[in-house]
Amino acid sequence: MMIETSAIGGAVLLIALATYQMARACGAPLGEPAFSSHPETGDKILSPPFRVISGLSALLVVLAAW
Repeated sequence: MMIETSAIGGAVLLIALATYQMARACGAPLGEPAFSSHPETGDKILSPPFRVISGLSALLVVLAAW
């Protein structure tokens, strides 16, 4: 029972991380904590190459949670 609870808790945390990554990939202004500020966009929104990286990272995290 304890192992199942730990596995569910780990999966929930990984899904939360994947949600954060997808939000950044979709253009939410959450890029500064992970990639610092970007002079090419002038704000906290990730530039297109970093948005692709965040999207791929979200996919890998979802696979890890599964």
